[in-house]
Amino acid sequence: MITLTKPAPHLQTSIDSTLISRRTTREFEDRPIPLDVVGHLLFAGQGEIGNRRTAPSAGALYPLRLLLAVRAVDGLDAGLYAYRPEEHGLEQVRPGEISGALRDAALEEQPWIGEAAAVIAIVADTGAARTTFHEQPPEGRRGERYVYIEAGAIAQNMHLEATVLKLGAVLVAGFDDGPAARALGLEENLDPMILFCVGSPKSAS
Repeated sequence: MITLTKPAPHLQTSIDSTLISRRTTREFEDRPIPLDVVGHLLFAGQGEIGNRRTAPSAGALYPLRLLLAVRAVDGLDAGLYAYRPEEHGLEQVRPGEISGALRDAALEEQPWIGEAAAVIAIVADTGAARTTFHEQPPEGRRGERYVYIEAGAIAQNMHLEATVLKLGAVLVAGFDDGPAARALGLEENLDPMILFCVGSPKSAS
C-alpha cells in the first residue's frame, strides 16, 4: 500500500477546495433562489459549448435532458420547464407546482423533495442509447450503462456548481419511476434518472 498525501491547503486547486466543501443538504430555508443561479446550475449540467456540452456523452449522443420543477425561484412562476441547451433558455412545459407529486413518488419519506426551491430532473432517452450502441456487448446493454455514467457526470457537475454558489443540494434516485414520470409528464421514450433538489441550505450533513 502506498499512502498518498491529500493536497495541503496552500497547494489546493479551486476544484480541490470545492470537492472538500461539497456536502449533501436535506434541509432547506423556505425562500426563493435567484434565477441566474439556476442558470448556472443548468449550464453546469448540460450547457452547450460549440459542438459539445459541459458533461461528456458517449458518441456525442446526448440522450439526457434536464427538466426544472420550480417551487420558489425569483422571476419564474411555479411550474415545470424544459432546459434548452442550444439557447441556454427555459421553455415552460406546464404551470403549477409539482414538488408535492415528486415527493409522493419517493421511496420512503424524503420531505426535502417538496421543500427544495427547485428540483432539476435528469431524464434519459435510454432506448436511443441502447439502439445506438446495440452492437457493443453485453447484449446491447452497453448504451444503458453509458446513460448511467452520463447522468452521474451531470449530477456531479451541478452539485459542485451548487457548492460554489453556496447552495444546498441533494441527489435523489430512490423514487418510483411510474409516478415520477407522470409528475414530470414524460413521454413514453423518456425515463427519470435523478432528481437534483436545490435551495438555500438550513443545515448540511
